[in-house]
Amino acid sequence: RVHIAGYSAGGQLAAWVASRPQQDTDAPAPELTVPIRSATIMAGVFDMTLAATVGKDRFVRNLLGGMPVD
Repeated sequence: RVHIAGYSAGGQLAAWVASRPQQDTDAPAPELTVPIRSATIMAGVFDMTLAATVGKDRFVRNLLGGMPVD
């Protein structure tokens, strides 16, 4: 029984891991799997277009090298 959790960027990673029931075939040791039973996602940013318009910092532009629509 494995539960994963993440905050902010870790929340994005936890959501990504939880949504992938198996590894890609070209991943190291693709036959090894760990079934994720549950996940706690805290403050993960999933809507980059919305995040780019909220607040005064430029983290989305800096992260993506521009706006999501570019």
